[in-house]
Amino acid sequence: MRYEFGWGDSVCVREALLERDGPWFATTLEALWSMGYPEGAGLRELTSLIIPFARDQFCSDYPYVAVTAGAHHGMATILRAFRHEFDTTHVNSTYFSFYPRLIRKEGYSMNTGNVVASDRELMIVDSPSNPEGRHSTLGNTKKVFDQALWDGVYNNDIFTKNKEVNPGTARFFVGSFSKFFGLNGIRLGWVGCKRKTDHDRVVEEIVEDTLGISLPSQLLALRILKGLDIVSFTSRARFKIDSNRSEFQKLERYFGGSPVPNSGMFYLARLDKHSRRLLKRVGVNYIDGEKCGAPGHARFNLAQDNSLTSEMVRAVMTEDLSA
Repeated sequence: MRYEFGWGDSVCVREALLERDGPWFATTLEALWSMGYPEGAGLRELTSLIIPFARDQFCSDYPYVAVTAGAHHGMATILRAFRHEFDTTHVNSTYFSFYPRLIRKEGYSMNTGNVVASDRELMIVDSPSNPEGRHSTLGNTKKVFDQALWDGVYNNDIFTKNKEVNPGTARFFVGSFSKFFGLNGIRLGWVGCKRKTDHDRVVEEIVEDTLGISLPSQLLALRILKGLDIVSFTSRARFKIDSNRSEFQKLERYFGGSPVPNSGMFYLARLDKHSRRLLKRVGVNYIDGEKCGAPGHARFNLAQDNSLTSEMVRAVMTEDLSA
């Protein structure tokens, strides 16, 4: 395909990171000598910085954090570590395309019907959601608290104009450095826990699964958190994503008027025969909505390179006029 808008690579966020800041990738011989096995919960200096960073950027106030190999790994770790408490999950009616395989691989069933139907059902609250960019809220009851995992990857100043939710009401929180900094290849995220006992189980599972998370990735994240002007960076990254939102708004009429969301990283657009043929002729790749619980739709990445996004939009409109 000529235009890649399926895979969720936050390209324009990475561009915002590299425009003015850095260099982040400097490696010294002394640093190489420190490349032994990492600590189970992650570098202590890094985890101590994650707590205020997550509070400021993700409205995520969790006193215990553990570094994971991305948010996907963080969720898998929680599912494995608490298999003795839960055997089914509840997700939004539309969901991240990787959820079904991840959930069933860990031995759980997946429910999109009634919320928290039993004490053994874990709520996976994806907010702002992938793929629709919708916000969810949780009550403050003990039952909800005990049974909620908040996938809050996009609940920050880059992907969300108004952070309307407080993930602190959930028992677990999953976040991503990879998406936030546009460095998807470093595969780094974290799990937040309210309870020390939960944190200990998560760390035990991480060590058994990976023997610890990549030290080069952790050192890079530590260098960035210590040296980056977060306010300036998030402003630049947000501007780039909003520019892509504006470009995709020009295509809404081809997708049955499906609105481009103000939050999140993706656009879920309704398809018909004409729009399918048009995208195929232009060579635009997307995720089939059926994989996200939305048959007849397409999921587009709103964080692609700005110039590529503008070029794709022009190509679609030009091809439609010439057809």
